[in-house]
Amino acid sequence: MATILFDKMRAARRLEGEGNFTRQQAETLSEVMHDSLSEGVATKADLDAMETALRADMGTLRTELKADMSSLRADLKSEIALLEAKISDGKMQIIVWVTGLLIASGVVQHFLH
Repeated sequence: MATILFDKMRAARRLEGEGNFTRQQAETLSEVMHDSLSEGVATKADLDAMETALRADMGTLRTELKADMSSLRADLKSEIALLEAKISDGKMQIIVWVTGLLIASGVVQHFLH
C-alpha cells in the first residue's frame, strides 16, 4: 500500500480561509483526511501483485479441480465396470435357471406322455 502525500497544514488553511471552517474544525478535518488517505490506498503495483496472486491461485484451483475430476471419472468407470459385471453375472444365472426349468419341463413332459 502506498501513502498519499497530503499537506495537512495547507488543507487546514484552505478550509479555514475558503470553507468558513474554524481553525479547530479545519485542523481536525485535515487530520481525518490525512489518516484516511494514509491507511488504505492501493497503488497500481499493489493491484498488479494482487492480480498475479489471484491468477496463480486460480491456476492452482484449476489444476486441483482437473485432478479431482479425473479421479472421480476413474472411480465412476470402475464402479460402472463392477455393475456391468454383476449384471452380466445375473443374466447368466437367469439363463442357467431358465435352461434348467426348460429341461426339467421337457423331462416331465416326456414322462407324462
